Amino acid sequence: MMRYWLIAYLSINCAYADGMVMLPLQYRTLDEVLPVLQPLLSAGETLTGMNDQLIVRASASHLADIKAVLARIDTAPRQLVIYVRQNMNQQQQRNDLNINGRASVGGVAVSVPNNQRPNARLSHDGINLDVQNSQRDSVEQADQMVRVMDGGVAHINAGVSVPVPIRQVVYGANGAVISTSTVYQDFGSSFYVTPHLIGERVSLDISPQQTSLQTSQYGSRNVQRLSTSVQTKLGVWTQIGGTDTNNTQNAAQLLGQSAGTQQSQQGVWLKVVAE
Repeated sequence: MMRYWLIAYLSINCAYADGMVMLPLQYRTLDEVLPVLQPLLSAGETLTGMNDQLIVRASASHLADIKAVLARIDTAPRQLVIYVRQNMNQQQQRNDLNINGRASVGGVAVSVPNNQRPNARLSHDGINLDVQNSQRDSVEQADQMVRVMDGGVAHINAGVSVPVPIRQVVYGANGAVISTSTVYQDFGSSFYVTPHLIGERVSLDISPQQTSLQTSQYGSRNVQRLSTSVQTKLGVWTQIGGTDTNNTQNAAQLLGQSAGTQQSQQGVWLKVVAE
């Protein structure tokens, strides 16, 4: 009985010993290939690595699968071009109503001057009622591009540099000395992008950062960070973020009133092209 158990034990070990090989990596790292290859193993099979070499202990069929997949993913990183498009659409509308003039005897007259902003006046006995309406639309678009290797990190800045005053107080033997200077800090939005090619698709790990001035503290700023991942096709524009803002203002005075609305839409789009 012991003889049969020994034969079975040796047979199993010989089967795995035949499948234990070392596979050198050419371009990719162990951290990149191990998560892709490990799901190909069955219970009792192992896949480890050291010094840029894979150590595989698996059956012959699974070893063949691992070699086939490794041949597809262990390739030279391709150079990618990331295009960034930022657009802003703004609509502003304002309505003003004013009463002016002097009381006098006269008829009623309505006039509409021929200009870009409609302006109507209703007059009666020297009293003028002015109605003014104005509207302005604007579209802004900015394009950027950056080259990065597959798996590399690209930093894209979508803000402005703002002069920030700095005030220092130095205490010495003769009292306090106050000095002021100006430094430029970047405000707005920026983000880091890490692309990973998956066939004809690309996975993007995005870490945006939003920076703004903090009015309650002198010379300080607010910073917000988050991270996300998206997948898209190569060569296709994909929106990764945006804002939609609406603002309404109303003001009243003794002989008039005004009302205004402002709408703005902002968007950030990415497109990845493999060279």
